[in-house]
Amino acid sequence: MDKSIVWAIPIFFALLGVEILASKISRRKDHLFADMVSNISCGLGEQLTGAFAKTAVFLVYIYLYHAVAPFHLASQSPATWVIGLLGVDFSFYWWNRFCHRTHLGWATHVAHHQSQDYNLSVAFRQSWTAKFSLAPFHWPLAI
Repeated sequence: MDKSIVWAIPIFFALLGVEILASKISRRKDHLFADMVSNISCGLGEQLTGAFAKTAVFLVYIYLYHAVAPFHLASQSPATWVIGLLGVDFSFYWWNRFCHRTHLGWATHVAHHQSQDYNLSVAFRQSWTAKFSLAPFHWPLAI
């Protein structure tokens, strides 16, 4: 599991507690317990399956970088970082569009949109298979 995720979890749960408290004080009912458990379960499953998914996706990325890429950009160059940031954002946009426009994409993305209430716990609701559908959109960056 990514160390930044490990450090973020207690902070995130504390903020979720603050949000629940604020919701109770204002008498809003936007924190259904069953929905929050489902959201957190999705995030937990995504993190547990993430190691396998990231390894498989990364191996293909490394292969493309070493065997297919016609040239390599200098990692210290600011231009490389700008190209990388714009490239990741561009490929993520097209993946998200693919997910919202096709049945196959929606099947890997729908879990993210299934919460009954919109609150902080929804951030945990991530698909266990999204990394596999996102990978082909990022692989051109290796080339």
